[in-house]
Amino acid sequence: MIDPMPTQEQTARLAERREQLRVTLAGCGPAHTLRDLLSFYRDGRDGKGTGRSFADAWQEALPRACATAADDERTWWLTTLTEQCAAWRRAYERADQLPRERALVALLYDPERVELVPSPRVCALCGGDMEGRVKQARYCCPEHERAAARKRKAVHCTPRDQRTLTPARESSRVGAGV
Repeated sequence: MIDPMPTQEQTARLAERREQLRVTLAGCGPAHTLRDLLSFYRDGRDGKGTGRSFADAWQEALPRACATAADDERTWWLTTLTEQCAAWRRAYERADQLPRERALVALLYDPERVELVPSPRVCALCGGDMEGRVKQARYCCPEHERAAARKRKAVHCTPRDQRTLTPARESSRVGAGV
């Protein structure tokens, strides 16, 4: 017959093992723990066979990862990691990194090799060169600015807005008794 109550020695060993595990996880930090837990769930190593969806894995992994932080830091970690949820989702789904994420990784892992070169500015309408234009400009010439404004106006105006924008047409309709 097996005694369900552990001995003092077993309890002490279990407590020591838990403390070692807590120190190991805390040494990695919640971000590393979150990464490992999400990988564990994505790859289906949780005993459920196939991998979990990101939403399911995130719901379980985030609180567990934040629990490894010191008491006074848990709220900060929870807020910080939650704000980064979109980046975690892209990584979980093995999607391509955004350019700013690639730049950050390059800076972190090889600061000697990285040259910070600004990307060339191009016109938002035609993709043309923006040389000679002020820094805030989005278009290469005034014609493209006007064309983009007309395009925005056409997309955002309802038929009612169109009538109010053309008072001559509106007054002719009123005079016709319509």
